[in-house]
Amino acid sequence: MVDFEEIRRAIATLSTQVPPRLRVPAPKAMVIVRKMLTRKREEFGDDHRLALDVDVVREGAGFRVKAIGLGPNPEYGNWKTKA
Repeated sequence: MVDFEEIRRAIATLSTQVPPRLRVPAPKAMVIVRKMLTRKREEFGDDHRLALDVDVVREGAGFRVKAIGLGPNPEYGNWKTKA
């Protein structure tokens, strides 16, 4: 499920709060966020974990990504049908 308030905050972050060299105008930020959401749905649609923190570090020509996530509580009924 998409939380539109989170999308709004992501666009604001990309256009005003990231380091100046990484900022993009809000319309371009929306395109980036839409592409990310589409890829998540297509590639990871059955993954219901929530990313709580993400850290990206440049390593040579590549990047290393570390993330802290939270999975659904299996004691909370059938979580797959709650989305």
